[in-house]
Amino acid sequence: MKLMEHLSECDKDELEEMGQNLGVTLPPKESAKKWRERIAKTLLTPQMVAARLATLSDSEMALFERACDGMFIPKSSELDDCFAVQQSLCAFPYEEDKDPLDIFRLLEEFDRNPNGDAGLKLAEGFKKLGDFWLSVPEEIVPIYREINTPKFQELRHVSSWLIRCLAICGEFYAVTPVSILARVYACKEPISEDKLRQLLPLVSGGADNWVWVYQSDRDRVLRRDMDEQEIQSILDRQGNRDFYIPQADEIESMWKDEYPLTIPAYENLQIFLEQYCDMDVMEAREAVNELWEMLAQDDGSLQEGLQWMIDTTDAGPKFLPLLVTLYRNCKKSTRCISLRGYTLAEVSSPADENIVQVKEMELQFDMKPRKINIGRNDPCPCGSGAKYKKCCGRAR
Repeated sequence: MKLMEHLSECDKDELEEMGQNLGVTLPPKESAKKWRERIAKTLLTPQMVAARLATLSDSEMALFERACDGMFIPKSSELDDCFAVQQSLCAFPYEEDKDPLDIFRLLEEFDRNPNGDAGLKLAEGFKKLGDFWLSVPEEIVPIYREINTPKFQELRHVSSWLIRCLAICGEFYAVTPVSILARVYACKEPISEDKLRQLLPLVSGGADNWVWVYQSDRDRVLRRDMDEQEIQSILDRQGNRDFYIPQADEIESMWKDEYPLTIPAYENLQIFLEQYCDMDVMEAREAVNELWEMLAQDDGSLQEGLQWMIDTTDAGPKFLPLLVTLYRNCKKSTRCISLRGYTLAEVSSPADENIVQVKEMELQFDMKPRKINIGRNDPCPCGSGAKYKKCCGRAR
């Protein structure tokens, strides 16, 4: 398929996001067709294809090369890598047209005979409905063949990991000495500080939503362009604290998901938002990520943080104890810029456990009642393992 065919499947919101990622100005009064033409013109250059593919890991690049030889249906184990390849904007998903009547027929058959093999047929039908191919537009293939040299692959291998390391340093430290960046990079493979200094001008500037500024005169990398007063404010809050050095899997998780999905406190919050607050998966994930960003950057007071929780969940007063517990657990589990990537739980002694509890119930909140159905004998959504009636739902 040609690039314009793929872009024709995108609505204006999707096109606008692509334009932002590519650094393309899309005048609001232009038609979607004009936007597609601008995006295609920008993307179909050797420089842009090289820059976009430079973010791919070795396993992701292998899938991209496979798609260059012909679109294919990825295995379930390849879906995360395929999503990353699509984020490069050099490959796109292509979904097969299915007849929804086939699924309706299967549903009817299942209703008539739920104990037969109709359930298996239904599951298989839905699976086929969700199949998609990974497809590289035919105009991009020859451009890739042109730039695909050993030197390009060597640089891509190094820069793709460096970009991930830069992203997590921006998230955890905001202001990163090159020596610390080298230690983070070494979680996967060693690199000299001199080599890093050579690479940084090539990759700093951003990939999608991440922006980094390399200050060669100060030998440090900034998450974004900041004045010296803002930088000094961050350094003053950090004091002489050591830097938390993440493991390679945490770096990959942050790159893919923008926050570690496997942190129990955030898992519990997402489950609560989905099961009890009528949010779909993407809405809940966006909300959880917003809280992570707020807590990581120490934005706002306790009052503001809890009010954010209340507004997001639209919960009534009787759920305040539960929201306080969910908020407190997330706060203790978040890697903060002011702590140079450490969490409150890691730097606090047991005597400091009440760090967020002291007067929280005395604060005044704007709360409107909402029907959130949590059974008294259900497991408490805070993740304690106790029944709701014996945990956050007990009389206060």
